[in-house]
Amino acid sequence: MDLTQLSIDELCGQDFACECGRTHKVATRRILIEKGAVAKSAQVLDELGLAGEALVVCDENTYAVAGEQVISVLRDAGRKVRVLKLRHQPLHADGAALGDVLLAMGDDTKVLVAVGSGTINDTTRMAAFRLNLPYIIVGTAPSMDGYASSVSPMIYDGYKITYEAVAPMAIIGDTDVLCAAPEQMIAAGFGDMLGKLTARLDWVLAREVIGEHYCPTVAAMMARAVDKCLAQAEGLSRREPEAIMGLMEGLILSGIAMQMLGYSRPASGAEHHIAHYFEMKAMREGSAGSLHGDKVGVAALLIMDIYAHLFSEGIPAQGPEMDRAKWESEIRRVYGDAAEAILAENAQMHPDKAEWEAQKARALALWPEYQKQTADFPALIEKGCSWLRAIGGPALPQDMGYTRAEMRDALLYSKEVRTRFTVMRLLERWGALEHYVDEVLNDVY
Repeated sequence: MDLTQLSIDELCGQDFACECGRTHKVATRRILIEKGAVAKSAQVLDELGLAGEALVVCDENTYAVAGEQVISVLRDAGRKVRVLKLRHQPLHADGAALGDVLLAMGDDTKVLVAVGSGTINDTTRMAAFRLNLPYIIVGTAPSMDGYASSVSPMIYDGYKITYEAVAPMAIIGDTDVLCAAPEQMIAAGFGDMLGKLTARLDWVLAREVIGEHYCPTVAAMMARAVDKCLAQAEGLSRREPEAIMGLMEGLILSGIAMQMLGYSRPASGAEHHIAHYFEMKAMREGSAGSLHGDKVGVAALLIMDIYAHLFSEGIPAQGPEMDRAKWESEIRRVYGDAAEAILAENAQMHPDKAEWEAQKARALALWPEYQKQTADFPALIEKGCSWLRAIGGPALPQDMGYTRAEMRDALLYSKEVRTRFTVMRLLERWGALEHYVDEVLNDVY
């Protein structure tokens, strides 16, 4: 069986030993993306054997676009329903939102139904995991890749941490609802998919340079999803149902890939670290910030430019060793109260000279292949900017109000939000990170 050719619904419930040496499981058992799908919410729960009282989690916006109908459908089917409208402004996937879900639970609640997209899904997923209850998600916008994921990025003590959680038992996407989503949310979903291009390069880099586990099957699934979305990019600006469905399927497939490995590496690299960095910054400043996918899309184009410069300009000379005292000072400056946790998490991320020389040799062996793979990046960056703007999203940092200084900090220090190896870690060890960051900033400011 060629898993790379299966539809997202055919992937549901798969459990198989992979050529990568691991056994992959897809816990999601039902994916329904079609016109009028919300009307089948009760039917999906019944088919999965998920009986008992349901807690529907939404906010004011998602209640209006789908939540009210979901509640009506469930009650008409004879199910007892509790309703929680999350009212925090700005709403984040954090302890406050999670606490609201936990407090809204009844003694008889047996299943959670999230109605929304990123924040609502992540928060409900985390609650379901902590309570050992099943949950399903009714998506309201093709805006992010976490629908099928089994992890929850949550803000804790000012630090965005990806926690182990649980995958949804079912994903419902009503194309009438998805096609009516605000254009900025559709653009955010497309931006999230653009990020898979650089995430894949970072993953292969980590496999070759530091020996990280890599799954060719999962990588091929991701490539198929990205190719499908890029091929339909122009249709998104016209809200063509086929293009919207293709985007939603690509986003769901990204989550399935994360389920299969149990972590987000197939779908997340340096571009996501930049997004997480700005989300943490917005939390510290008490602002709503922009959509996650907006930040990922803009960051993906910048990381593509990093790759394009690196592999078109020849092998860089080894720069000076990292000044650890300066690095610690800068981390404290840009991360504020979260700095100590960041420093502790990254304490072992700087190899000694011998280890780095071995890593560099392995990176150099990749050079010819990466030169080929990144040769078309300048043209793709230009197309990506055009696509994002046509759909209604930002394409450059300035479009989101980021100054050159803010973007420079993000490019230099966002890598510390995770211990994951990316091109930015490679350049730091090469002593060349500031050089390439400044070159890219010169291209966009």
